[in-house]
Amino acid sequence: MGRAGRVAIIMTVLELSYLGAALAVVQNMLPNPSFEAGRQEPEGWRGFGLGGRRWEYGGADGDRCLAAVGDGAYTNGWYASRWSPVEANRVYRASFQVRRQPGGDTGWVRAGLNAVRRYSTATERWERQSFHFRAPDHRSNLRFEVGETRLKGTAYFDDVSLVPSLPIYRSGGLGRFVLGDGERIVDWQYTAEFRPEGSQLNNRRFLLRFMGEYARDRFVLRDLEAVYFAHEIEIFGMPLLEAPVKLSPQARVELKGYWAETDPEAMKFIAQEVARFEVDVARCQGVMFVQAARSLKGPWHMLGEVRSPGTYKYTVSREIFPARHVYVRLWAFKPGQAEITGYRYNAHLLFDRKEEPLYGSTHYVDILEQSPEVSFRVLDAGELAPGGRNGVKLELTHTGERRRLVVSVMVKKGNEITYVKETSFRVSPETKTLRTFPYEIKSPGPQTLMVVVRDEKTSEILLDLSSDFDAPEQAAPSASVPLPAVKK
Repeated sequence: MGRAGRVAIIMTVLELSYLGAALAVVQNMLPNPSFEAGRQEPEGWRGFGLGGRRWEYGGADGDRCLAAVGDGAYTNGWYASRWSPVEANRVYRASFQVRRQPGGDTGWVRAGLNAVRRYSTATERWERQSFHFRAPDHRSNLRFEVGETRLKGTAYFDDVSLVPSLPIYRSGGLGRFVLGDGERIVDWQYTAEFRPEGSQLNNRRFLLRFMGEYARDRFVLRDLEAVYFAHEIEIFGMPLLEAPVKLSPQARVELKGYWAETDPEAMKFIAQEVARFEVDVARCQGVMFVQAARSLKGPWHMLGEVRSPGTYKYTVSREIFPARHVYVRLWAFKPGQAEITGYRYNAHLLFDRKEEPLYGSTHYVDILEQSPEVSFRVLDAGELAPGGRNGVKLELTHTGERRRLVVSVMVKKGNEITYVKETSFRVSPETKTLRTFPYEIKSPGPQTLMVVVRDEKTSEILLDLSSDFDAPEQAAPSASVPLPAVKK
């Protein structure tokens, strides 16, 4: 269904059975996503690699699909020759339908950028696979691909899409705390761990940027390529590194290994081991420098050199402090290749009391359509759970003329719309409007949250957002206490 049909159906939200189908049409960055157009080959797509490739009938959506034939030893597939290139360091959602021929049970199907690739298996029936990823920083010659690697048999692809996405990091009821997947606070030990997690490929809140590749489950760095991690100290209880600190003897014992200058003129807290981290290296040819700094501008403190595979442990230099941020850089220097499969950062938090363990989470809001007249920020997507504090906190800025907008918030489970609410309000040009739009989650299980902003008079869609999630049985207990005080 086209855009006009979607607008008409959104206006008649009471026809709920048609609403999900109407919003399924997205603004796709890839050309000819169902591969129907073309003569001798699919329009906007070309082949790469060693092996057979076919433009076949029998697709999942429509008549045509792409086929990549593997011999069990090499890689081949198709890439988009005309597409809207990704922006450096931005998050995207890739989605596609895939199946394999019967008996082709070795190897993998692959999809994503040539520099950020996800490998997975496929069944003999069409199934949709999707994942979110972070684009590399300052990388040229990027392209989007689908294909196979060491697959013995044929893989079929159809209905591909690539859309921008916004990661929303939160931990319910934590006040100033913002934690994403891989982050936790247990016994006032803050831990940030990078490891592959399901459909979330390489994006993490504490990953600042990377140059190089991310393939399957690892960063691959070549000469002068690097990965940067960032950890904000002030959020996790160490802003007093920049203020006079006095600790009683009892407090010093409780801190186990920490000590402080008692001179008020020192203006800093000095720790023997403020923070530690580990790096898992699966392969290293040449040398990889491990460095830390308080600013991206430096100076960078050398913590070690890696020349062989293994797990390497480091302590952040106390010369870095006082600081508001700790930056870690893993930098491949000499010709060769470094493959990083894991990263774990740990720091002690100097709070007055212990609370329940806190675990971060990441939800993604996909941008299906956005008018040039609208800029926005999603500050929170709510708990996405039955009985939880469910609400979309949205900041809108409209650059066009004064008008009334309608925001529709919907929840879809399967083919059923379980919740719909519309809110109308007036906006002025170049003025930020901050509102929270509540919604209800009526049952657990996989669902989709949809937010559509349209012009009340013309029905023009200005913003179309979508977020897939799996609701738990009930909302997690919230930590309603304020931010604890620091021991003094």
